[in-house]
Amino acid sequence: MPTPPTLPSAQNLPIFTERVIPRAVAALSEIDKSKIPSCLAQAEKAIVLRARELFQAAGDHSEETEALDEVMYALQALGSNPQMGQGPTDLERSNAS
Repeated sequence: MPTPPTLPSAQNLPIFTERVIPRAVAALSEIDKSKIPSCLAQAEKAIVLRARELFQAAGDHSEETEALDEVMYALQALGSNPQMGQGPTDLERSNAS
């Protein structure tokens, strides 16, 4: 199991907690397998949007960027878990060989 993400600095914490954390928690705690793809997509979209904002913003945002990376890693691990029904497709598996 991955380690919990490191939280960003207090300056960026409100944005991180309002936009990213609720969606990530919803995806990671969803028990209805049919809802997981939607939850993952929403959380990943929030992460990508925030990452774009940070890329365009001045200053050092390394802590928040690292936290976003860690949350995205956890979401991708969930999405690729075959038990969740979100594993690689047959085509992706054959291309990996």
